[in-house]
Amino acid sequence: MNRSTLRLVMKKAWGRARKLQVLNGGSVVRFLSIALKEAWAELKADPVHQMALTMMSEAKRRRREGVPLATMGRNSHAAAYFSACW
Repeated sequence: MNRSTLRLVMKKAWGRARKLQVLNGGSVVRFLSIALKEAWAELKADPVHQMALTMMSEAKRRRREGVPLATMGRNSHAAAYFSACW
């Protein structure tokens, strides 16, 4: 998990928590747990972000095993991710 993904989730969660606080009253922190669960669910449902998460875990596994990342071929997760984004 990289920082930009975590930052995106937290920004969405805080925004939702503020909206829930305006609708229901009370503290923003009270709604943060619900908002975080919704933000993660939305991120995991998005196919492009799901591919990015898969690609990051694959890269982490390759680093742990000592396999160079440059050996990722055209049919790899990285190729699918970049073709989906661009």
